[in-house]
Amino acid sequence: MNPEPLDHAVIRDLDSLRVYSSSPLRRQIITQLAVQTRSIHELAQALNVPFTRLYYHIRLLEKHGFIQLVETRPGPGAIVEKFYRITARQFVVDRELMHPESTSAPAALDHMLDITLGNVQNEIRESVRLGLTDLMVFSPEPTALLLRHAFFVLSDDDMRRLHEQILALLKHVTEQPAAPTDRRYSLSVALYPTPPDESS
Repeated sequence: MNPEPLDHAVIRDLDSLRVYSSSPLRRQIITQLAVQTRSIHELAQALNVPFTRLYYHIRLLEKHGFIQLVETRPGPGAIVEKFYRITARQFVVDRELMHPESTSAPAALDHMLDITLGNVQNEIRESVRLGLTDLMVFSPEPTALLLRHAFFVLSDDDMRRLHEQILALLKHVTEQPAAPTDRRYSLSVALYPTPPDESS
């Protein structure tokens, strides 16, 4: 029996981080396999790309431990269909990669920012273009775009609680069972200390 995906796995080297972050198609594959186990042909249909385009990306993702082969089934003729799923529900970057004294730190941080910020812009633009996001409606409408940037002051204890609440929320929504009629959503979070306001 194949093990269930881990709650989280750690990306420990720069090559793996590049595999994870540098290709929108690979991130889409991971997103699809987070919902359910799929074959390459099923992934191709879901992503609307030729299945031959996926083999290279599947091999890379499997080699670096992001997905795993969980089942093979006889297909048409002599074809054997392979079914994959994610190895973990969340992938986090080893903080040692971004240690200020590490030679990998600048590149690792850039990749992290690309994953969480740079690619979000492209996804939002594409969602609007496809009519999935409606810019004429407001939260809490399911098709609304919710963008907020807030500045606030908290004690260290309050900040720890806020971190815990955000992580608990992310865990809750990513582990919800999906129905065929459910919409797919993305949520990106950036929470960080900011320099003091020079005007104050």
